[in-house]
Amino acid sequence: GGVSATHLDWTMVPYVRKSFRKYFKDGLYYCHSFVSDGNELGDEKFFQLLAETHGVSQEEYDSIPIDHSFYSNSGHPKAYEYAMRMTEREIYQAVEGLYHNLNTLQSRSGNQLPFTSINYGTCTQPEGRMVTKALLEVSIEGLGSKHRTSIFPCGIFQCMKGVNREPGE
Repeated sequence: GGVSATHLDWTMVPYVRKSFRKYFKDGLYYCHSFVSDGNELGDEKFFQLLAETHGVSQEEYDSIPIDHSFYSNSGHPKAYEYAMRMTEREIYQAVEGLYHNLNTLQSRSGNQLPFTSINYGTCTQPEGRMVTKALLEVSIEGLGSKHRTSIFPCGIFQCMKGVNREPGE
């Protein structure tokens, strides 16, 4: 009885976007003193800012990629840089936690690790690529202070023509 997560990179995209928005708002507050009503910029005020300055609709709000021109060319480069750095760090730590948990989790039979595998590599969104990069880096780095190769999850990097098969894709 194994467990598999298919297209993990695609699955994590909305959550990476949510984290990025959180850090971008923090960056506006800390790096650019962008204050709304004397407080940090809340979700509703942030959406209003996007709607007023870029005509973003409520439907588009959750699907704005992190490399969208609003973020990267927003006139707030420090907030963008801060958000990217913190988002990458959060993803890396989450993947480290995933690897650690899957290698210390006990199965029902007691002394066996459950067989787990994850599939990734085909996401073309910048957020999915960040997840894939973290999965590969943590796998290469190994676990713990001795950097031991993890047994699980079995990483299955998928290749697809036009996505990641040739250099530059």
